[in-house]
Amino acid sequence: MSERMDALEEANSSLQQQINDFYDYQNREPITLDTNSICSYFSGFISDIKNDSYDLNIDLILKNYQDNTTAQVIFKTDKDTYTLSLNKEEDHFKGTINLPIQTLQFAQLISQTNGETNSETLDADINFENYLDEDASGGFMLESYDNKKKKANFTLSFSGNKTKKDEIYLWDKEYNFKRKTEYHDVKGTIYINGEKKKTIVLDQINSDKEYIEFEKKYTCKNLEKEDTIMIEYTYTNEMGIKKKKEDTVQLKKNWQGYYLVWK
Repeated sequence: MSERMDALEEANSSLQQQINDFYDYQNREPITLDTNSICSYFSGFISDIKNDSYDLNIDLILKNYQDNTTAQVIFKTDKDTYTLSLNKEEDHFKGTINLPIQTLQFAQLISQTNGETNSETLDADINFENYLDEDASGGFMLESYDNKKKKANFTLSFSGNKTKKDEIYLWDKEYNFKRKTEYHDVKGTIYINGEKKKTIVLDQINSDKEYIEFEKKYTCKNLEKEDTIMIEYTYTNEMGIKKKKEDTVQLKKNWQGYYLVWK
């Protein structure tokens, strides 16, 4: 029943997004341009937001153009470069490009007429850094420590949100991005005083509508007081992006016994 409700909620959300895209297309207003712009009209908006991509729609009028004028927009992300060739429709140049969820650094408009090239850098930047952060975190608990054997029993834990939302802004418009997050091949690598000891696979122990949790027991030998323990958690998200998070602790002792201090 829960899965059916989630599917229905996702379908309703997708339908609402399509309705919003339609009205946004009908009622969109042009972007204010610099007087030195090669455009007399420019409009751009995001639509069809998916888990790992979105559509960017461009509509513009060039100040000086002829029947043989061509126009394209080059988009530079933090990982790649994408080119959109615009189609001429009467006095407008229009086009839609599907872009991956990558931070958009800038966009450059290029027009060509009879061998003459004009270009303009568009004020377009989208930072997906927060959106691509799954809000996941690792944990490390000391269960017991045997001073004579210099042996410690730990529990490694890892958890994350199953849904990520963020507000993305482009050309003075706000867009709501939402994705279902997944965590695959969750591992913990233990380093003692900088020396790698072992990599272990964490087991999923719990999953509800909001969170997913992983855990694994680990026994460490030859561990002394004041030793530093660094745990490197790695996983792959639903977009195939490998992620890494680190936690560092130090083994301490007081009158009550041994405990961990986070560094």
